[in-house]
Amino acid sequence: MFGPDLKKKLKKAFVIFLGGFFIILIGIVVMKDAGVERPYSALIEENRLKMTGIEMVYVFDNSSYMNLRSESAFADRVSSAVSLEKVSIKYGGRNINLDADADRGTYELQRVLRASGNITGSMNDMEFKAGEDGTLTYDYKDGKGAVENGITLNQGENNIKAGRADFNVNDNYVLFSDNVSVEYFAQAPEKQAR
Repeated sequence: MFGPDLKKKLKKAFVIFLGGFFIILIGIVVMKDAGVERPYSALIEENRLKMTGIEMVYVFDNSSYMNLRSESAFADRVSSAVSLEKVSIKYGGRNINLDADADRGTYELQRVLRASGNITGSMNDMEFKAGEDGTLTYDYKDGKGAVENGITLNQGENNIKAGRADFNVNDNYVLFSDNVSVEYFAQAPEKQAR
């Protein structure tokens, strides 16, 4: 039924197929052992998408933007929220340059960012740090936010400590409340030339 040439060709094709299959299998095992991960994986039964090495950039208008980075994230398809780990935020615009880092955060409905755990950062010429249990909430649409459970703001030798700080980037203010302490050192006036 099969000629000797056809049998040789089928045998050769089968050996090539089998060899290719084993090479692919070995490659998968080696990549897995080397810790190579896909940038995302879907958990369909949970309606969640796991991602690594996330970077999101939003341009709000001609003068302001936000760059959000995270080591890893879970996006929930149902709630439209993204849970973030090791968050880095950069904001520029409206005379404000802000850099902040936190252990974890949540980005909700492409509008609200909530961050917690070792929140630190800088804004223009000031540095800030939240308390151990500090949380930051910021609504990008309204330009309003709050830091709760302790905040320290330093500008040179001057500093403000408070239990809470509410801020509004549109109206350019920060309101400190709850056990506020201020250390302010006026700069000495320059000596006048005689």
